Amino acid sequence: MIDWGGHLGSWGLNALVVDMCNFADHEQNGLALAELASNLGIDAPLYMGFSAGGLASLVAAANSNPLGVLTLDPVDDMNGTGSTLTGQVTAPLLGLIGEPSDCNSQNNSISLLQGTNAAHIFRVTDADHCDFEAPTDDLCENGVLGFGACGNTSASISDDSIRSTVRTLGTAGLLWLSGIESEGEEYWTGSVNQSLQSQGLISAL
Repeated sequence: MIDWGGHLGSWGLNALVVDMCNFADHEQNGLALAELASNLGIDAPLYMGFSAGGLASLVAAANSNPLGVLTLDPVDDMNGTGSTLTGQVTAPLLGLIGEPSDCNSQNNSISLLQGTNAAHIFRVTDADHCDFEAPTDDLCENGVLGFGACGNTSASISDDSIRSTVRTLGTAGLLWLSGIESEGEEYWTGSVNQSLQSQGLISAL
């Protein structure tokens, strides 16, 4: 996520990219995110997370008072941690989802996102799990060291176009939620969003 942090910083957001403390305890990771924001004196943070980091961001949001949350192809864990958060996240939620695959547990996060208040959720057409991280690597795209590949080899839209859509929507959404740029809402609820849908780049969930 380090490239995401640098990119968002260039738009005026004070972005912190953190290492998670736990490999598989996503609830504890979320609680740690909320505690970090509190200890830094950030009263109304924005949380953003990819994959299991998206789940941790939702846990953090349920245990603090954020301005909003952006999740990038989030995945619920085997314990169903996300399902316990229904109704607990009251901040605006923006969700970008890839095509269903083993790498995002066949979109198992969609139902938990749809159970969250003030949610705007879109599928990015032909996006695989790797298209949401920045930078990505061979471990994600091609599978190495015993891990399966997460790259979409049958996509009709180029990786560059898909990743541009993800980055544009993610940036606009966070600028909107932060209050830095109100026009960012157009990418999620207005005419720009409708244009992206008519071009077949995204679809509402």
